[in-house]
Amino acid sequence: MQRLFLIMLICLCPFLSSGASAEAGREMPPSLKNSERWLVVAAREDKQEAIQMAREVSYFLPQTFVVHAKNGWFAIVAGPVELTSMEAVREKEYASALPDDAYLSKGANYQEVVWSSPRIVRVDLDDSTSVEAQLESLVVEAVRQDAEGAPSTGEDYVQTRLEITLRDVNGTLLQTLPTPLDSYASFGNSLELVRISPETPYPQVLIRRFTGGAHCCFQTSILTSADGNSWDLVEAGNFDAGADYRLVDLNFDGTLELLTIDQTFLYLFAPYAASFAPPEVHELVGSKIVNVSAQADYRAEFVNELRDLEGIAEESPDLWEMNGFLAAWGAIKTRLGDFVPALAKITQRHGPAHDFGVRVCPDGRNIDKCSYEEAVLLPFPAGFTLHLVEQGYLTGDPYRTAQ
Repeated sequence: MQRLFLIMLICLCPFLSSGASAEAGREMPPSLKNSERWLVVAAREDKQEAIQMAREVSYFLPQTFVVHAKNGWFAIVAGPVELTSMEAVREKEYASALPDDAYLSKGANYQEVVWSSPRIVRVDLDDSTSVEAQLESLVVEAVRQDAEGAPSTGEDYVQTRLEITLRDVNGTLLQTLPTPLDSYASFGNSLELVRISPETPYPQVLIRRFTGGAHCCFQTSILTSADGNSWDLVEAGNFDAGADYRLVDLNFDGTLELLTIDQTFLYLFAPYAASFAPPEVHELVGSKIVNVSAQADYRAEFVNELRDLEGIAEESPDLWEMNGFLAAWGAIKTRLGDFVPALAKITQRHGPAHDFGVRVCPDGRNIDKCSYEEAVLLPFPAGFTLHLVEQGYLTGDPYRTAQ
């Protein structure tokens, strides 16, 4: 399955689901109502393989679990869903993410939850002036307003803001604050309530608004509070479709990391359709978002991405001559300490630039010091290396080979 580095021109939409409960000292699958079923995606004998697959599909499905069954296998299940036939499942928006042999189960043989995706409560604002959602003890209301502060239905590309009201479950007002006024599309507006940090008194709120364009951009903000009294609106950035944050506990410490891609690789070495991008791992630290991609805790993420990327190249060997692919592959290798052998392969295998790549002024200064017409297009290996330096991939020892 293609992972985050392969650009996907689709809207990635988590769905409302319920959380797991603990019983007898271990986490047990949630109890099902008579009308509920587990949506069984697959089963694997190896636990880590099952967790990896569950992570892949969890962004498209209701809350996803890996459960240990009585037969010793690990089942990837989503839900529970209030559906009793696969015909009804196939009508859901997430059906395209399911394999042909997916089925429904009451889960009688499921013994223990070994992994679960985060619980996300998501509401869309596309067809409404206002929405309300609750997670844990936090209740959030968002009202779309026009430039004069009046409720707005959000016609395409008119200036609007969201008036956010935060209350506790007892109705006590915590804070009211507006998002910045800007032009947005009438669709692609959503709130997601999710607990990123176990240390904050309330969960976080992700605000996503679509600014328009063929594949760009989702403007993402995060509301968070360290003490429960004051709230910060953290501007998380603009993301191409398919590049917005996925929330995953990569190092299993109870805090969700913000997984995305390095968007600086898009359009740089190849057209968009031929662009690949390496992953990036961010953390929400207080009211700041920090790039932690170089930390050892997240090395496994880059190992997995490299394996999957090279697997794609096994099926399409021509990728080894395509600069967009080579740039992402070389960046991941550099994260893993293998810059020199990666650069050697890139130098040997790269294709023509076709007017894509890194440009500098004739005297070597940054391109912002001269006009685009005056700038010189660097050979791909040199431009690739310079880009790694500018983006912080080579701040350590580039000659170290990972063990």
